[in-house]
Amino acid sequence: PFTKEFFKENISLDLDTFAQRFGVKLYRFIPTLVYYLDNQIRFAFREEVTL
Repeated sequence: PFTKEFFKENISLDLDTFAQRFGVKLYRFIPTLVYYLDNQIRFAFREEVTL
């Protein structure tokens, strides 16, 4: 919804148009392992988060 404010109504909102208009590339990553980190519990505390 927010990106619609950048485009006129007659311009499509596909990713190629977005990249050309703003000169950016969009990336996506899919994590295979995630850790919860909390130094308040103890220094360098980490716990694996199940995805």
